[in-house]
Amino acid sequence: MMELLDQDARRGLLGFLKAHGAGVEPLAVCAGTNPGWVFANDGARPSTALVWSKGNYGFYLTGKVPGGLGPLIRECLIPRLKAHGIGAFEISCVDPSEDAALLGALGAFDVDAWKQMIFRFDGLRSPPQAEHGRVLPIQAALQEEILQNAGFVHTQLLEYWESLDSFDRAGMGFCAIEDGQAVSLCFTGWAAGDVRALSIETLEAYRRRGHGERCAAALVWSCLERGLTPHWECESTNAASWRLAEKIGFLPDREYICYGFRL
Repeated sequence: MMELLDQDARRGLLGFLKAHGAGVEPLAVCAGTNPGWVFANDGARPSTALVWSKGNYGFYLTGKVPGGLGPLIRECLIPRLKAHGIGAFEISCVDPSEDAALLGALGAFDVDAWKQMIFRFDGLRSPPQAEHGRVLPIQAALQEEILQNAGFVHTQLLEYWESLDSFDRAGMGFCAIEDGQAVSLCFTGWAAGDVRALSIETLEAYRRRGHGERCAAALVWSCLERGLTPHWECESTNAASWRLAEKIGFLPDREYICYGFRL
């Protein structure tokens, strides 16, 4: 496996990824929209690609599990993750028939497994109005300098995007404002083709007030106005996330298994 550092080489993997059903996260990294690392067994005619996405600190394996995956993890990937202050290794296969081979490659590690749920959009519901606050596009709220906690917004965006400028160019989102603060955010964490994956965060003290629902509904509506497809995904145990997804018009579509271990 070789690392692809050149952006043109990364874009060259897009056809392979799409043909094998890869999701928005690895596609966004290879397209150069979102930050991450890219490895392949052959840059010109790949049968395996391994993409790490900064947004969720996870690896996506497309194609066949390579024979040298275990040594690559031990000698290259774990040291790099530790150097970035990341305390866990997480990976999933685009093709579930490769899961058994992946578990074999991870045999030397103390591996946990969990399910991720992918939702499909089925039509926007009308969200209830929150009693307090207002919803604004994130870019407008930052430009107007009306937020006392702009640093919180910056931190959330930079978990997924290379810079605030890159978010301004390719991302979009909404925030609920109360008490002079952005108390809830829903923004595009990844962008690839016409698909926009949604990320959401609400300050604990302001939860259960409808803020997250209103922000998410505003972003979904904005996606639809632009001819974009909203994408929602979460762990199967994250009941708050999948209940919110269903409230605003998403339905469970399929599941896949993630594997991981602490570093």
